[in-house]
Amino acid sequence: MRCPRAILAPLLCASCTFGGLGNYPVETCPSATGATTTVQGVGALGLNADLAFASANGGAPYGAYVSGVGAGTCVQAVGTGGYISPMGCAFFAATPGLSLRQPWVTTMGAGRAVAAVATTAPCTQGQIRFEYDAPSGTLGAPEGSSAGPMGTCDATGASLPSLAPLGDTTALVAWYQTALTTRSDPLQSCEAALAAPLVTAVATVFAGTSTAAVGPPATLTARSVSIRPPAVVALGSQVIVAAPADDDVGVWALDGNGANSLSASIPGLKGARAVSIASDGAGHLAVVAEIGCSPQSIALSTGTLERGFGPTVVIAARGGSAALQPTVAWVPAQRIWIVSWISVSGGAHALVMRFDLDGGALGPAVDPGVATIGATVTPAGALFAYEPDSQSFVDASLGCAN
Repeated sequence: MRCPRAILAPLLCASCTFGGLGNYPVETCPSATGATTTVQGVGALGLNADLAFASANGGAPYGAYVSGVGAGTCVQAVGTGGYISPMGCAFFAATPGLSLRQPWVTTMGAGRAVAAVATTAPCTQGQIRFEYDAPSGTLGAPEGSSAGPMGTCDATGASLPSLAPLGDTTALVAWYQTALTTRSDPLQSCEAALAAPLVTAVATVFAGTSTAAVGPPATLTARSVSIRPPAVVALGSQVIVAAPADDDVGVWALDGNGANSLSASIPGLKGARAVSIASDGAGHLAVVAEIGCSPQSIALSTGTLERGFGPTVVIAARGGSAALQPTVAWVPAQRIWIVSWISVSGGAHALVMRFDLDGGALGPAVDPGVATIGATVTPAGALFAYEPDSQSFVDASLGCAN
């Protein structure tokens, strides 16, 4: 793998090393593209494991799934350091009898939080559950601080939650007010999915107690046809939410009270059925979308809430092969965006592509050779993925930018 020229190295190749003879440096990458490290073997994931990758702006990424331990009554998660709990249940182990789906795990304060859909009878259409686990010996709520089901059991249901921290003891939960059965499978649900309200609520953990509460939901849009969780990213004391809205993609900034302070739309992502978002920490945002149903396309738009978003860049054109699950992360060491997605051409595998701050492509798509059904890019410039063949979570190097 050859790195960029030395003059571009500080910008694009912070992970490269340089050496050579005289005035002729030889540029090398310490980890070639596709160099893979096994993070955690977890065994085969069941049909209803609902594997989801989430992170706080690409940092501390977690792969969360419904654990086979307890017959689907608890959630497990794996980070780049391995299991976050070695017992098979990271969350909801103290709440027996739940029937869980679609978990989303993220860092919150000194601990970790989860939102998931409970389908316990008679609420089989789905209700949102929230739990926060603080590490032992830290201040704040003890391990297992949780909130009961939100609202009364009704036919509306709930599906596809996501979660981002607002502070050390508060988080924003976002989900769709539609029955789980309408969003149970992103491929099978796509064509038949109807518009549903996208709502958010603030979850609060009470310090020194084992309780948490989730406030009343507020509607961001009444018409979102999304087949994956709303995209969320923490930015200072705000959370930025992005999701399909009407025929476009909407982006909202929510403050610490969950109130909408600023919003924008991205018409260039018309027809999106799923999105991912990342921030450079200074207000610049990248939104990548899965557009249409099979066969899909993948497109990217960058910009700011204040000044709007620029033209879209088609990353994977709509063709005969599906392109799924886009993710995006800002890599501060290289000052670039990296986008990943799953291509099913020749078997499900991850592809990645690099872009500058304004969305300009920095070379063609790269195939790190990871056969996976789910993955996310990270701010370290790597790919974190689950490999069905090895039944393991892996960390794959993306080498240096070409």
